[in-house]
Amino acid sequence: MPSEMGMMKNLENLLLYNNELTGTLPLEVGEWTNLERIMLDNNKFIGPLPGGSIGQWLKCKYISMYNNAIDFTIPGKFG
Repeated sequence: MPSEMGMMKNLENLLLYNNELTGTLPLEVGEWTNLERIMLDNNKFIGPLPGGSIGQWLKCKYISMYNNAIDFTIPGKFG
């Protein structure tokens, strides 16, 4: 995913599933504080989700990242 995507601070929906995208997610994904839905299924993303990203997605109702090699933990406030 290009690092420029991290600059889309008002992003609400990111639907990039089934694209065979590779690489890591940009550090700026934690700044997507308006994110409501993210679907990154069936790509080839690797590595950790940049520190604290999910914890900043307070408006997010749907997170789906299966079939990748992304390492992350869902914070308790989403439980």
